[in-house]
Amino acid sequence: MRANSFFFTKHFLVFAFVLSIRNANAQGGICPPNLDFEKGDFTGWQCYRGLVIATPDGENELQLNPTAPLGVHTMITAGSGGADHFGGFPVSCPNGSRHSVKLGDIYGGHQAEAITYTFTVPASGQFSITYNYAVVLNNPHHLENEQPRFRARVIDVVSGSEIDCVSFDFVASSSLPGFKISPVDPDVIYKDWTPVTIDLSDYAGKTIRLEFITSDCTKNIHFGYAYVDVNSNCSNTFAAASLCEGDPFLTLTASYGFAHYAWYANNDYSIQVADTQTYYINPAPPASTTYAVIVTPYPGYGCVDTFYAPMTRVSKPEPAAGTDREVWCNQTIQLGGPPNISYSYLWTPADNLNNPTAADPTLINYIYTPKRFKLSVTDNKTGCVTKDSVLITPINCFLFVPKGFTPNGDGLNDILRPYMGGIQSFTRFSVFNRYGNLVFSTSIEGTGWDGTYKGIKSDTGVYVWMLEFISKDNKPTIERGTVVLIR
Repeated sequence: MRANSFFFTKHFLVFAFVLSIRNANAQGGICPPNLDFEKGDFTGWQCYRGLVIATPDGENELQLNPTAPLGVHTMITAGSGGADHFGGFPVSCPNGSRHSVKLGDIYGGHQAEAITYTFTVPASGQFSITYNYAVVLNNPHHLENEQPRFRARVIDVVSGSEIDCVSFDFVASSSLPGFKISPVDPDVIYKDWTPVTIDLSDYAGKTIRLEFITSDCTKNIHFGYAYVDVNSNCSNTFAAASLCEGDPFLTLTASYGFAHYAWYANNDYSIQVADTQTYYINPAPPASTTYAVIVTPYPGYGCVDTFYAPMTRVSKPEPAAGTDREVWCNQTIQLGGPPNISYSYLWTPADNLNNPTAADPTLINYIYTPKRFKLSVTDNKTGCVTKDSVLITPINCFLFVPKGFTPNGDGLNDILRPYMGGIQSFTRFSVFNRYGNLVFSTSIEGTGWDGTYKGIKSDTGVYVWMLEFISKDNKPTIERGTVVLIR
């Protein structure tokens, strides 16, 4: 029987991981290609699918076969996946990468899925692996060898042995340390992103295989799935050590999720200067300065490692908002320009844009008065930020107030509001009944009358509206007219 809902669940283990490869003396070509999934596909990775069975001698046995990526090997684009239903953590890795992978699904069927990547450790230089993890495992309280589980393994291919400190086998259980109860379901436990790190320098020249495996329970119904993201940097330095041109200060930010951070500014590690994930330095040090941070994981979740932050001066992104321009009131246009895959974008205000995080969003919801859109561009490699803006001025616009409206709650023509353009600013819109009594007034542009007065529906009839605004030539202006309320 295959589960097609959450009704079969009792307890879950929720978990996700990210892997980063770092090499102190590495050149760009040493990075294993597409280890980070940034091609948006599984190039370089081998996908598997098969079955999991409980053997009579108490083992949990995998029967996996190579396959092309299937529905249990799902590529997730950053910003499109939301949060995991049970743990609330983002399904896209919070390391700034553009692609993550979901391994497995919510269905049972004693299925098993895996992805592997094989590479050779560079013959010289420091080389280390750091991965953060999390998984979702249904806990049906079967025997241990029958339970859903997740395996993350780093293997020396020649010897076939798993490398200590970074190889884990998590079996669904309600007593795993370090996990929290899901706010969505008390029968769900989860662990947020947690890094694990290991120095592979002693494996120089050896072939290493990364394995990530999810499996359901062996009895058919209960499931297991995971999220995977890989960040290959090929360096034990990190881009947050960049001093952006024009900035007098430097902010160093180490990888998240460790139990303890120890920053040092000298080669013999005798003077500790900070013990937080982020280290703020003002004024910035000379460009030749190198900082080191020793990161210590939570007990049982990896190895102690050292990251280096050589301070370098880098340029900020070029301004990208575009030039100020005039547009027709009802014209649909694009702001900004072509995207840079290394940059992140954020536009404000966002209410007139189809996608405020795009490099070139489309202007929607027509504007009737000049509006300045501000853009923040962040270089994801260096952390440097450029602020820019563009002023859009509507022209050849109009002033229009409907002759009638029908506030009956059908979602059509329920609100009376003015439509205008080619003015400098909006002042006030007011409505009066036939006795000259004010029944509605607003100074907020875009707000309209819903046909009520003090919470009571107004009668069918003719009403007088008055619109006050500052014209394009900077003159206070008043327009009047009538409207028929129809019920």
